[in-house]
Amino acid sequence: MQDLIGEMRSIFRDDHVNIEDMEKTLLSYKSNPADWGQYAMFDERTYTRNLVDTGNGKYNMIVLCWGPGMCTNIHDHSGSHCFVKMLEGQLKETRFAFPEEDTCGKPLDKIGESYVSTNEVTYMSGQRHTSQVTFWSRYGKLGDSVDMPFDRIQSSSRQG
Repeated sequence: MQDLIGEMRSIFRDDHVNIEDMEKTLLSYKSNPADWGQYAMFDERTYTRNLVDTGNGKYNMIVLCWGPGMCTNIHDHSGSHCFVKMLEGQLKETRFAFPEEDTCGKPLDKIGESYVSTNEVTYMSGQRHTSQVTFWSRYGKLGDSVDMPFDRIQSSSRQG
């Protein structure tokens, strides 16, 4: 994990972040619970955000821990970078078009969804869309024997 932190700090040392370099770096790290297990603190009521590194003051590296079927509220990333490296399990990201100013009270338009599995990486910037993220089971693993409220589709994430 220390090697990964060092590489991330190098990528974020300048004001401009090379998204492809960051994705390659995250893809090259193979998930190892011995590295991140100490940060995997769960709460049965809500997901937890567990700080690993403050990254030169330019990013926060966190381990998010989710219970079965937990999801975020629909949100954007306010123009900031959000890289997700799935350490264990699977998540579903549902993307919505950013609402126009005069759409108060109207439903959001869903523009896509994708899945991310163990060791895959996805990137969200919040520019022109909002998103909701849903995780399954203790580490986010989507079980075959469980009835899910969505159909499986091809992931748009990158695989390592």
